[in-house]
Amino acid sequence: MIAALLLVTRLATPVLPPLQQSVLMRTRTQAALKLAPSASLKLKNVSNSLVNGPVLNDYTDVTRRAVTAAFPGVHLTDGEVNSLSALALSDAIDSLKKQLDSMSEMGETESLRLQMAMDRMSKLMTTLSNILKKISDTSQGITKNLK
Repeated sequence: MIAALLLVTRLATPVLPPLQQSVLMRTRTQAALKLAPSASLKLKNVSNSLVNGPVLNDYTDVTRRAVTAAFPGVHLTDGEVNSLSALALSDAIDSLKKQLDSMSEMGETESLRLQMAMDRMSKLMTTLSNILKKISDTSQGITKNLK
């Protein structure tokens, strides 16, 4: 079940082309260097609220409002709000990918435990079958000896 969910999620998740990925990484790195630690913390809180909040169809307005609310008293231009929103969304995506990977690992662990349990059950069934065969052979031997 988990493996199927992971496969569907990975297939449904769009992958950025390599050029866009490199631009995103470079932009994130440059922006992170320019942000004060308190601003980074505020964006991390916005990112966490996106990850832990309800599932939405469109995160654009919610993210923009959350970024604006995270910096009260600061006049942010549309470009700044967009950049900070992109950083928060990118962090949220990274966090969700980590959660997905940990779920994948948990699924692999559960699959391994299930396989071990099935192997153990198979060995027990073989042992039971051997014991029943010995009981049957013994009773047939006793019956033959009585005749």
